[in-house]
Amino acid sequence: MLTANTRVEQSGPKRRMKDKARWAGSSRARRWANQVPMETREAVPDDLESYAALGRAAQAWLQSRGLRQYVPAAHEEYAGAIRSRIESGTLFAVQSGGETLAFFVLEPTPAAWWPPDEVSALYLGGIVVAQSARGLGVGGFIIRWSAEEAARQGCSAVRLDCHAENLWLCSYYESHEFVNVGRVEQNPGYDGCLYQLTVTPGAIRDGSSDFKFEVQHLAR
Repeated sequence: MLTANTRVEQSGPKRRMKDKARWAGSSRARRWANQVPMETREAVPDDLESYAALGRAAQAWLQSRGLRQYVPAAHEEYAGAIRSRIESGTLFAVQSGGETLAFFVLEPTPAAWWPPDEVSALYLGGIVVAQSARGLGVGGFIIRWSAEEAARQGCSAVRLDCHAENLWLCSYYESHEFVNVGRVEQNPGYDGCLYQLTVTPGAIRDGSSDFKFEVQHLAR
């Protein structure tokens, strides 16, 4: 139903042409057109506030959509853990053309809710992506980089946990070949899904990190 405040959007070829022109002039389109590669570096102490700011923006975005997902980087009580990960070299920044697009944690220490087993894995978490970088494939880049790093270190899997109520995010990880291997109550009334991506390294060419990895599905 239309009301006095309803905005009627233009449709048809003229609207599509305007949208196309607007996209072509955006910084996101320019980045794609120039094919600026993304790169990963270890975070440094000066990144702490940037990471926290992206975390707060992500937390606000989730809350605006009615999701209870907890973003650790958004909260002051997590600052000590961020500093520790910077010092240990397990917090990473994703950059493109000198612009920081995202942060993530990749470490060998499992979270408390992963049951002990014999799988050698790296644990991926703490991912926050700048709103301006959404839709640029940053998440896929982080997943691939993490899989390659796990294989390079001789690990056989990348693992992560995801808030069970965030169905879009669960589907996203599954679309990147993660397999849901369990569900746990992380806090009272707050469940998480445990995801695993199994990787097998191929030949590393010329000592570079550019190698193929094979994804193996696990039994649910």
